Amino acid sequence: MLIRLCFYVTILIISIHSQLFADVVFIHEYKSVEYMLGKVDGEINFGYSDNVMYIDKITKFNGNFLKRFFGKVKTGRSTSEFNLKKNAVYEIDWEKEYIYKYSFDKISDPNWHKEKNKFTKQVNEFSKKRYKVDKPDIFFKFHKKKEMVKGYLTNPVTIQLNLKTFDKKKNAASITNIEQTLWLTKDIKGLKTYSEFNNKISEKTGVNSYRLGCLSYILKNFNKSIDSIKENLVKVKGYPVKSHLHVKGSYIENLNTEKEKKSTMVFKDETMILKNVLVTDKLDKKMFSPPFKFAEKIIN
Repeated sequence: MLIRLCFYVTILIISIHSQLFADVVFIHEYKSVEYMLGKVDGEINFGYSDNVMYIDKITKFNGNFLKRFFGKVKTGRSTSEFNLKKNAVYEIDWEKEYIYKYSFDKISDPNWHKEKNKFTKQVNEFSKKRYKVDKPDIFFKFHKKKEMVKGYLTNPVTIQLNLKTFDKKKNAASITNIEQTLWLTKDIKGLKTYSEFNNKISEKTGVNSYRLGCLSYILKNFNKSIDSIKENLVKVKGYPVKSHLHVKGSYIENLNTEKEKKSTMVFKDETMILKNVLVTDKLDKKMFSPPFKFAEKIIN
């Protein structure tokens, strides 16, 4: 009797452990209105296992301008693989049939993206003479009131980033406001696998791992050390069941004069919401891979 009880307990423990650490795919739908592009919608799949994360985005450009230009609804696809075992990031170019390979060390270095451009030095020298860039202002608001979203109890958090640049030659200023609200839950299938993978990325890339997460749009525009806001970033916990991103820009002519004039426009308004969660023993790589072998390019 005791042996049989121990056997059942062992099976139960194994079963619970496999469910906690099972591979998972989070399927989101998103809708966006973007400057010049118009209406954009599609689906984003986030796949997680012990050592690999996939991001697969399928996009439909439904704006009237692009419909007229292409004569139909233009579609696109982008896929990224973050592989901890291989210490590499792979990005699939579905149109050109290439796979670009990056080192994790490069991706986590914000200066690397600037150095890729051979004109960066000349542009920086020109910019220093003509433009004055203020330090970015970033604010975090952790809402006290919980909200139900798609059947999940969530903790909303809003992050706002304000950017200001002054044109000394034209006596003008451009202001960009980026605001994102996340509805986060800790009660969702696959959370353990999601969290464990993010912890491993953090161990490998340090604080810059946040640039690859759900706040990537805001943080890629934050040109200061992320260490300065780490205290707030660590509080952004849970899985984002819903995300709303709003990007607004203003241009002020004849600054601080009687002829001062301000014009404002919305560059991007995007909502992404969880549609389904697939828990599986092992991720199906075919969901994120080309049907045949693409040529690989290593980006140094």
